[in-house]
Amino acid sequence: MKAEVRFFAKGFASATVPEIPELREEIEVANRDELIELAKGVELPAAAEYAHIVVDGEPVIAITENGIRDVEADEWIVEPDNEEE
Repeated sequence: MKAEVRFFAKGFASATVPEIPELREEIEVANRDELIELAKGVELPAAAEYAHIVVDGEPVIAITENGIRDVEADEWIVEPDNEEE
């Protein structure tokens, strides 16, 4: 399965956040389980607010500093830290 990791810039309060194209990574994995494991290892660069793993042009996994979300299933893969305690 071919996929891309696309990183999106910090500092935007609009619905449209620009991608940082020079950080885009192309990846290939055997299956969805490998894709999830890969997502767990993605580190956000300082310039990026979040990242998407994209398959066939559609985001399937969202990665933030606090958690990883399965976009298709609308479920957390890694729950966000609850810092408001």
